[in-house]
Amino acid sequence: MNWQPAGNGYFGLDAYRYHLCAIDSTGQIECWSVNGRITPPAPLGSVFTAVAVGNAHVCGLDDSGHVECQGSNEHGECDPPPVDDFVAIDAGTSYTCGLRQEGQVVCWGSEQASYGTPPPDEGFTQVVVSQDFACAVHPDQQLTCWGKYARGL
Repeated sequence: MNWQPAGNGYFGLDAYRYHLCAIDSTGQIECWSVNGRITPPAPLGSVFTAVAVGNAHVCGLDDSGHVECQGSNEHGECDPPPVDDFVAIDAGTSYTCGLRQEGQVVCWGSEQASYGTPPPDEGFTQVVVSQDFACAVHPDQQLTCWGKYARGL
């Protein structure tokens, strides 16, 4: 079965379980669900350059480095720090991480329950978040992972 949303081109795509979000050609986030509902709601109003989808929340990174989130905030997953220097974001179940310009990973949401705390290192070049762990790449291409299942990696 193939499906293609109506629109004028998309980039910045992310998905989690039963929903998908993408950034359209105007920089707005659009979301779809397998049942046709737009769940969770997408952040609105800014020109977004990246999108991160969690279980019941969506965060967008705008062109000024600010993160906006919508959806469930049961665990604080929609409360990013009020800074404007993020260069990348990713989301897990109820946890979101952002990579700041200097390479520091900052996370918000249910970090203490499953994820733990990201290392205080700076200089990371990428961050990814899964259901119960997160990982970041150092400039020397080594990985650092943290969270509930990070030891098994």
